[in-house]
Amino acid sequence: MSNLPFSVEEYEQRRGHLRDAMAERNIDLLYVTQPANLLYLTGYEAIWYPPRLPVGALIDRHSRSVAILDWDRHAGYVKSSVLGNDFVLFGYGESSETIRAYLASRHWLNRCLALEWSSPNPTAPVMTELAQHLAAAGVRIVSGDWIVDNLRLYKSPTEVACVRKAAAMADRAMQKLWGELRPGLTELAISTRLTQLLSEEGSELAATPTLVNSGPHAWRDVHSFPSQRVLQAGDVVRCEIERVGMIETVVKRERVQ
Repeated sequence: MSNLPFSVEEYEQRRGHLRDAMAERNIDLLYVTQPANLLYLTGYEAIWYPPRLPVGALIDRHSRSVAILDWDRHAGYVKSSVLGNDFVLFGYGESSETIRAYLASRHWLNRCLALEWSSPNPTAPVMTELAQHLAAAGVRIVSGDWIVDNLRLYKSPTEVACVRKAAAMADRAMQKLWGELRPGLTELAISTRLTQLLSEEGSELAATPTLVNSGPHAWRDVHSFPSQRVLQAGDVVRCEIERVGMIETVVKRERVQ
């Protein structure tokens, strides 16, 4: 899969560390649903995650098996762009039974399965219903929160190099923008130009819009979305770049015109 942001070996190392962490907690299976953790372990990345479906990855501690569990409309994407061994697809109203049947086919109904209860996706009732359905089939359900999150705190040399590359791109784009700021530009035009400069440096599209705010109080208006406000002489201009997920780079600069 050439579209993965890191090598397959990098993902295998991450999964190996995860299996060690699962062993310390005596967990057989971990159901990963937090988008950032999915990206970290499988390369799964989307602009929208169905809140009423338990999209995720099922990690087996006792083998290198990783099952991708997803909406059946995503079949083409996950089978071609996500690093997994099995692909379990379902529609609305059938996810819990489909997952139970998959566990039964792998003889995993007597295992200990940890769920990421605090994940922003899917909604809590979806995971509660899934947990109750699996528990009724004999699965022992426990909390799997923060296991992957804690692993992500420690960056590999490859990840560190990627962070530094992203920061350098942001620095160069900001320096170029610095020389172009002038009265008459709108905040929205500045944001658009900054996105273009990042692209020219080789960056991917930022996870959130490039944030720009201006005026005498711009220094205190943090995380403000750009508007059609026109820059005036003497304004303070604040620009912010964010790449959230596996890599986060925040660059801020102020300038008085």
